[in-house]
Amino acid sequence: MRCAVGIALLLLLLGGCSDTDHNGQPDTVQPEVRKAAGKALDAAVKQAGKAAANARVAGGIRTRLEKDPMVRLYRLRVEVTDGVATLSGEVNTAKEKAQAEKLARAQEGVTSVRNRIEARTP
Repeated sequence: MRCAVGIALLLLLLGGCSDTDHNGQPDTVQPEVRKAAGKALDAAVKQAGKAAANARVAGGIRTRLEKDPMVRLYRLRVEVTDGVATLSGEVNTAKEKAQAEKLARAQEGVTSVRNRIEARTP
């Protein structure tokens, strides 16, 4: 994401601040550069917003898992992409695996859960 922001800023700098070239003639390239820089910056901001939302949802799931007496002792991994939570790690029982999934589904912002947790016993 930092790269996209850097490119957008570079394009803005290369485009300059004037609507004329060094001879005072209308600059035909600059509006295109500004438009491209604006699009790149918009995309970077949108991507940053998605990353922040994913991190917020993942943090909420981790908090639920850490507070739950049935699963808090396990080191479960949580990843969230566009509302899809992926759980992984290992627990002792299928009941604990189901509990972790239930907690993830209860988190606001979760649209679906991929439960890749391994249960040692069924």
